[in-house]
Amino acid sequence: MEGAGHCFNVSIANAAASSTSVDIVLDPASTSTPGVDFIIEPTTMVFPGGFNGSMTVCVSSLDDQFFEPVELLRLKLANPTNNASITNGVINFGFYDNDSITTTYPCQQPFISEYIHSLSLGDGQAIEIYNPTAGNIDLSAYNLRLFYNGNADAGNIISLSGSLAPGSVYVVANAQSPQEITAQADQLTQLLNFTGDDAVGLYQGDVLVDIVGVIGQDPGFSWPAGLQYRTASNVLVRDSVIQQGETSWPISAGHWRGYDQSDFSQLGSHFMLPCGPNGLPPLLNLITTDATFDESIGGIGISVALYYPAPDETTVEIALGPASTAIPGADFQLNPTDELVFPANYTGTVGLGISITDDLSVEPAEQLVVVLRNPSNGGVLLDSVFVLTILDNDVSGASSAAGADWPLRLSPNPVEAGAELRIDLPGKELFEAHLYNAQGQKVHSEVFATSDHLWRLGIPSDLPAGHYILQLSGPDGVATRPIFVN
Repeated sequence: MEGAGHCFNVSIANAAASSTSVDIVLDPASTSTPGVDFIIEPTTMVFPGGFNGSMTVCVSSLDDQFFEPVELLRLKLANPTNNASITNGVINFGFYDNDSITTTYPCQQPFISEYIHSLSLGDGQAIEIYNPTAGNIDLSAYNLRLFYNGNADAGNIISLSGSLAPGSVYVVANAQSPQEITAQADQLTQLLNFTGDDAVGLYQGDVLVDIVGVIGQDPGFSWPAGLQYRTASNVLVRDSVIQQGETSWPISAGHWRGYDQSDFSQLGSHFMLPCGPNGLPPLLNLITTDATFDESIGGIGISVALYYPAPDETTVEIALGPASTAIPGADFQLNPTDELVFPANYTGTVGLGISITDDLSVEPAEQLVVVLRNPSNGGVLLDSVFVLTILDNDVSGASSAAGADWPLRLSPNPVEAGAELRIDLPGKELFEAHLYNAQGQKVHSEVFATSDHLWRLGIPSDLPAGHYILQLSGPDGVATRPIFVN
C-alpha cells in the first residue's frame, strides 16, 4: 500500500578477492515510476572482497494524494562485476492506492442507492437516488451522466427535478423497462440506456458525487462489484452502512449487495444506518474483501472505514486470528503492527499494509487472519476480520527461483480480452498456467497438453481490463510475469 515499505536481502556466495557490485534496476514491465511512486535504497550494492553473506535493499512506497490503479514494481539485479552470475534476480511488488477522489462526506449529499441492469423480463435499467440528509434536497441541482464504452465524455445527461425528502428515494428508469421497474419510477426517460460496461455518474452541477464504474475505461463486459457480482445483468443495492457517494469505483465496488436481475423488491425504498448525532459512538468497518495472492506479489493493502467521528482520535487494535498459519516476520509483515489511528473528527478510511515474503521454501498455502479489536471511544465494529491466503510459488525438486531468469517471451502484451497470449520459452517445458487478478483471485487456468517451446493461453472474453499476474509452472520450476489485458 502507498506509504508502506518493504526490505529484501541480496546474497553473495563464492565472493571474489576484490569487491563485487550489482545494480538494482527497474524492469520495463513495471507500471510504477521511480521518485514518484517509490524510492529504492541503495540502487547499487557493493559487497566487500571476500564477503559471503547478505545485504539489504529497501523499497519505500510514496504516499501521494492522487487516486491511481494498482501499480506493479518489478526490480532486477543487473550489471554484476567480477563476472558474477545472477540467480533469482527478480522481485515483484504491488502498490495499492489508499486515496479516494470523493468530494462528499457522510449524510451530506444524495447518493446512488440501487443500480439495476436486467435482461430477465426485457431490457431494464434503473438508478435509485437516496437522500441521507436531514433536509429536503432540490434535485434540479443534480444530474445523471452516462459514459459509454470507455468514453471520457458523457454520451447522455439526464437532468433531475423535484424535491427529495429525508430518507426518501428518487428512481430514474428507462421508459422501455418492464412494468415492475417503471411502476416504481419517479422519472421515465429513453436516455437511461446503459449496459454493464458503461459508467453512470451522479453529479451536482459539474461536480461528480457518486459513480458506478470508471469514467474513461471499458472493462470489456462489466465492472466487478465485490467478489460475486457484476454490473451486467444484476441488481446492486448499496450496503446499509454506506452513507455517502464514492467517486472511486475500486473503493466503492465492495460497498454493494447483489441480487438476482429479476429481483426488484427493494426498488423504491432504501435502508441506511442512521446518521450519527453528537454522542453516537464511532462505527468501524473493514471494507476490503478477503483475497488470495501468490507470495511473489510483494505486498497488498487493506482499508478500514470509520463513520460517526469522535472529537478526539479513535484507535483500534490489530491482532492475528487463531486460524492464522502464516508466521509474522517470516511470511509477512504488517505496517502498522499494533493499531490503526483515526484523527479527531475524521470520517474516511485508513490503510493497513501487508508485506509478503517471497521465500524459496516449498510449503502449503498459508492463511493470514487479521482481526480488529478493542476500538477506543466506545467504537462499534462491523466487519472486523480479513483473511489473506498466501499461495506458494516454489516447486519441490526444482528451483522456482530459476523461473525469474527463464528466457520467457509473452506476446502480445498488452493482450486483448478474448484473444490468445503466445508464450515462447525455448528449451523449457510447461505444464500449466494460472492467471490472477489484482485482488489475488485466480480468474483463469489452463493445462497444456503439448510439449513444445510455444504455447497459447486463451484470455477469457469477459475478463475486465487491468493488470494481472501470470504464473507458469513446469518441471524446472515456476515463473511469474505481469501482463495487461485491454
